[in-house]
Amino acid sequence: MGNMEGFRAIVKPRSIATEAAAFGVVGAMVLAALQGSLAGRTFIDSLMGAVCTSCMVALILAGAAFLSLPMGFTGLPESRNKPE
Repeated sequence: MGNMEGFRAIVKPRSIATEAAAFGVVGAMVLAALQGSLAGRTFIDSLMGAVCTSCMVALILAGAAFLSLPMGFTGLPESRNKPE
């Protein structure tokens, strides 16, 4: 019957999101190839869009981590909750 371990990992309720995402990417690539809309330039453009989105999320998280330490030192989060 072939190696169905990858498919079984996808349909199990305890499968992780990365496996499901990989299955979706493969399915989207197969559909694009069947429709004839999978070209080299289209693939590069979609890859660059995904990289830009991932970089934006990473920069937001890095900025939040960078600014949380100085805000903790200044006592800014606690200063709003203190009675005067």
